[in-house]
Amino acid sequence: MRMLVSVESADAGTKSGTHRVLIIGRGSEDPAAGDIGLSLEEAKTLISAIQDEFVSAQAAEIVDKRRHCGCGKKLNIKDWKLRRIYTALGRVYLPSPRLISCTSDGNMQRAISPLKGWIYGAS
Repeated sequence: MRMLVSVESADAGTKSGTHRVLIIGRGSEDPAAGDIGLSLEEAKTLISAIQDEFVSAQAAEIVDKRRHCGCGKKLNIKDWKLRRIYTALGRVYLPSPRLISCTSDGNMQRAISPLKGWIYGAS
């Protein structure tokens, strides 16, 4: 038997929609006694995959909201950095953009992270 697990995000900005999370499969030819339900490893993998999707959707929403300057200009992405985030359910790896700030406030352009302050324990 195989089971496809999907997550549907209703209001996650650019991450809205249905996303495949995991396919769990196990042969059913000769099951062992008590071999019913998810194994501990399968459950951990499932929770980890859901956490990855959830954190990714949260980050996409935050970046989308913080990607605009006070003057209304959309800020360009300078580059991306892979961040390691520690959550209550374990590590999540998240691509994090750095944006080029606007000069409308009289300051020089610089790289800013829209996720700074939101991510604790990141590296």
